[in-house]
Amino acid sequence: MINLNITNLYLCTRYFLNDMIKRDRGTIINISSNSSFETVPKLLTYSSTKAFVKHFSRGLSEELKMQKSKVKVITICPAALRDTNFKKAGKMENVRTFDNGLATTTKEEAVSDIWKAFKKGTTFQITGRRMRWLYPLYSIMPFRMIMFLTKRESSEVHDSTYRIPSPGSA
Repeated sequence: MINLNITNLYLCTRYFLNDMIKRDRGTIINISSNSSFETVPKLLTYSSTKAFVKHFSRGLSEELKMQKSKVKVITICPAALRDTNFKKAGKMENVRTFDNGLATTTKEEAVSDIWKAFKKGTTFQITGRRMRWLYPLYSIMPFRMIMFLTKRESSEVHDSTYRIPSPGSA
């Protein structure tokens, strides 16, 4: 997960970025997650790597603006997608977020939101109108309340994938 969401994202972005800067055009779209807004106990590696995606992408976007480059970086923070294989593939079958409807979206809505962001030149997009409505609450809710709600959503996760391996076992 660290290689996929951090190392490979960084290397791929840097690999293509130089040519885009030389041509002074192009768009990089990086997919973060609504899990990047807060740490998610029991899904710590996932939420942490997605936070990297968000911070790296938004920071790169600002650096390019400072250079007056026309290259765009769009950071996408999708809500949990209903009706996809992601829940099973990500071993998150017991994460309630996918079932509560409040912080979820459909793949069709997510694609539509991403396309609109691309056409408008938006550099940060949360997919799913419900998640966009919830996002401002993160800045006013106390950390303990956010942690309570987050832990409740992931309380049934027991996947060792998210445990830190002991030294020498990796």
